[in-house]
Amino acid sequence: MLPRYAVQGAALGLVLTLSACTQDSPGDTRTGESTQASPKSQTTSGPATPLDWRPTGEAPTSTVVVSSGWQAVVSPDGRRATLRRTAAGAAPQEIVVRAPRDRLISQVLLDDARAVVVSPPPAETGPTAGTVVDLASGDRTEVRSPVPAAGGAWAMEGDELRYPATGPRGAYCLALRDLPSGRARLDHCAGTGEGFSQVTISAAGTAMLTFDDRRPTSCRTPGLLVDGRVVPVEEATPCRGWEVAATGSGAVWSEVRDERQVSRGHVLALDEGTVTELGVAATGTLTPCGSAVYFAAAPARGEPTQVLTWRPGGEVAVAYRSTGTGRGFVSALQCAGDVLNLTVLSEDGDEQLWAPVG
Repeated sequence: MLPRYAVQGAALGLVLTLSACTQDSPGDTRTGESTQASPKSQTTSGPATPLDWRPTGEAPTSTVVVSSGWQAVVSPDGRRATLRRTAAGAAPQEIVVRAPRDRLISQVLLDDARAVVVSPPPAETGPTAGTVVDLASGDRTEVRSPVPAAGGAWAMEGDELRYPATGPRGAYCLALRDLPSGRARLDHCAGTGEGFSQVTISAAGTAMLTFDDRRPTSCRTPGLLVDGRVVPVEEATPCRGWEVAATGSGAVWSEVRDERQVSRGHVLALDEGTVTELGVAATGTLTPCGSAVYFAAAPARGEPTQVLTWRPGGEVAVAYRSTGTGRGFVSALQCAGDVLNLTVLSEDGDEQLWAPVG
């Protein structure tokens, strides 16, 4: 899992709080063909999915990421990441990656082929350090070009690594690195007066939130990255997006409809031209993994902590439900290959779990 001082999730980019445009009413729904699920019924009594949740074996306060064959544990001081092979029947193997001097590890991306260890600079001055580890050989490669930007999180899916980079004349860009070959390039750069954040990468593609610097209001727009160009999700409420993920049949995104409560987002799915509202989520938790998208239900007093899931053509289901009803929240969701990692902090007891996903 990500440490609490890190940028969360599969999110990538700047962490900003922006005001929304005001021309739309909070409950506005746009689509030629739209349905709306009841968030309360979906989040409290939806069908359960057969996820086999297992404890990491580490303290819930530890920074741990688990894939189906490896485990990464970041030391309490944030100075080193230990990668251990856990695959059944495989020979024991351990690889230690240390953060550069005066830096802490903010992220570890992991699957069964590679790990990427990310260490941003102090006070976001200078480039971020990124180390790619080939788990089969133990070989390490430093990410140097395009030059990683000082801030933002990184994302990996299959053979692709995406990270924020510095472009021409200091532009804020998104780099794409082909991991087997090591070739990398700038894939998208924000225009003048524009930016992007909350980048996610899935088997279906890359998605991000774009924004502008207009005053007195600044618009947030979820979009899909296609051939280096961001294509807006036209069905989203103008200016109110918060995060987005690409799916095989469209996209899933969240909208903040009350700027005084930016921790609560309404999650919607575009599935073959139809928009459905999936429920109310804790913002910052929308995570694609396998063939589905996961998000934490907005916490409510007296109700269990829940993670919900949706996949194209299906319905909202409960992927995780706490056994108690004490106040709690999901502090991290992260995908590692075909494994979903989860950390829950609760009055009933903290949990750090992982489960294979389809």
